[in-house]
Amino acid sequence: MQGRLLLYQLSLDSLPLAIDLGLSIVKYGEEARIDLAGFTTEGPRGKPLRHAIRKAESEGVSFEIVAAADIPPLLVEMQAVSDRWLQAKAGSEKAFSVGRFDPCYMRRFDCVVLRREGHIIAFANIWSTANRNELSVDLMRHDTDAPACMMDFLFSRLMLWGKEQGYRWFTLGMAPLSGLEARRLSPIWAKAGALLFQHGGSFYGFKGLRAYKAKFAPVWEPRFIAGPPGFSMLRAVLDLQRLIDGGRRSAAGHVLRSGREQADAG
Repeated sequence: MQGRLLLYQLSLDSLPLAIDLGLSIVKYGEEARIDLAGFTTEGPRGKPLRHAIRKAESEGVSFEIVAAADIPPLLVEMQAVSDRWLQAKAGSEKAFSVGRFDPCYMRRFDCVVLRREGHIIAFANIWSTANRNELSVDLMRHDTDAPACMMDFLFSRLMLWGKEQGYRWFTLGMAPLSGLEARRLSPIWAKAGALLFQHGGSFYGFKGLRAYKAKFAPVWEPRFIAGPPGFSMLRAVLDLQRLIDGGRRSAAGHVLRSGREQADAG
């Protein structure tokens, strides 16, 4: 079985490893990280977040951190929210670097749960480091009739909670293709990526994604991919995209189908 080595979302600190392996390095985008020590919803910059919190609370939305041990009784309702979200997006579950709804996976983490009139309208599972250096979320889903401010409310309240709990950073994840520059001597990948970031918003939404995350005043840190030089790099990136898509032809799709078959057999 053949394969191509590709290192994904490398930080600046990891680049020496890629260089030692003789891999080509290209910038993939930027990751948004919020310094929780300085995060606040007060002042002029925090006005949009403050408005989202007040609007959500005025509509009777509650915020709760549910421990992993208490998640199983909520899974049926959470699954229903997730299914409606997928149907509204006319999409299917992703895989690999993107969260997907799986009951076994969801049982492993504490979750943020938003309720209105006792019913779950949004949720996200929480990733955190043992030393409280970093806090983030993976899978995020909201119901189709949830107020438009729900994700602002969820992120704002979770960051404030993380700050109270002593976490150092909150990671909002990647803005793909962000920070690429189409200079005269830039490689083809950078030129194509910069063009897609600027003009591909109607289809990919890359620029809008960065603009959304920017409202939380993050520190933007570059992230890279490293792979074999030449045409093999393009093929490796296409393989990566198939893996994330989680389709039937991808490795992730094969693993997921195998898992479901084993569960059905058991």
